[in-house]
Amino acid sequence: MSRNISKEQQIEEAKRRLKKLSKTFNLDPIILNDFEQGKTKVCRNNELIDLDLLPEYKKLVSDFENEYDHVVYYCVEERFSFGNCLSLLCVGDIKMYWNTERLFYYGYDYRKADIYMISTYTYNLSDPDCSEFGDIRIASKDGCLIRIG
Repeated sequence: MSRNISKEQQIEEAKRRLKKLSKTFNLDPIILNDFEQGKTKVCRNNELIDLDLLPEYKKLVSDFENEYDHVVYYCVEERFSFGNCLSLLCVGDIKMYWNTERLFYYGYDYRKADIYMISTYTYNLSDPDCSEFGDIRIASKDGCLIRIG
């Protein structure tokens, strides 16, 4: 499909999503503040790092944004038994799909813990052929948004 909205509209939507995530998860304000200044944060080992300081990730994000016409507003690095992953929270270029990309409340688990999900593109850094769009479960830790499933 062709791009039907501007990059500026995607950036404004990304800011709205970060505001909602910040309120829901009590995130470090630097995440939104830096994004408003054109910088994207990566959560790595429960620490916030500027994407610009990670050249290999910056290239992945840039290539993804160019290939799919998306705007990435936050990244989460996680290690799993199936490989190291980088999940990209992003805004697509087709507005009618935005509701499916946004944060949604899924209910609660057997421990009565709230389940929040969000759509991402996840790079499997160990096996790039297994990279995919999909939903991940998220939570917060020490002001960072983290992936828990």
